[in-house]
Amino acid sequence: MLNDAIISILKNQVCFLGTAHENVPRVRPMRPFVSEEGTVWLISYTDTEKTREIETNNAVELCAVDENSNVLRLQGKLLGEEAVSSEERERMRREIFEDLSGVAEFFTGAEDPQMALYKLEIANVIFRSLENVARAELHFRR
Repeated sequence: MLNDAIISILKNQVCFLGTAHENVPRVRPMRPFVSEEGTVWLISYTDTEKTREIETNNAVELCAVDENSNVLRLQGKLLGEEAVSSEERERMRREIFEDLSGVAEFFTGAEDPQMALYKLEIANVIFRSLENVARAELHFRR
């Protein structure tokens, strides 16, 4: 489970998603959605370079820095819609469309076929705050 400081960063900051394609890193801004259960979800258009990269290699890193210079890095795998139950998929699409700011500007609704939904399966959490900057990064393996 992610702690309140990490959830706050995810909800209030623009994050950056790192992918890799043919050993070339690619980084893009993203707005994640954190469910009540603490699961991190991302959406994108279905027909983009990013979605093709994720289909080829779903190992990613999601990073953010908040206004207090706290650094968050979530490492893991992005699971596509086919990896979750239809009930969970429908519920999350609806919640994201209703609760994530600005989504309605890009998609016509929760069932828009152009919206790709991804669940972040977190393998490693790295958090560095000003309080622990003199020490090594804090790693929390899941």
